[in-house]
Amino acid sequence: MNELLESRLKIFPISSELVGSQDSSQLYIGGCSLTALAEEFDTPLYVIDQATLDSNLAGYRRALQANYPAA
Repeated sequence: MNELLESRLKIFPISSELVGSQDSSQLYIGGCSLTALAEEFDTPLYVIDQATLDSNLAGYRRALQANYPAA
């Protein structure tokens, strides 16, 4: 995978991955092909990743506990 794709993948949900060769790769989120989801449900399509939600919630809880320990 080239450096540009690698750097852009960091802005996607944490379960995102590119599968395939550099010339013909597909983006997967949470194990689901975005190409297949777009074909089935059309676009625009909003995909919510449970792993990213869980990670963000855990960070939010840690921040609240660090700043408001009595809560």
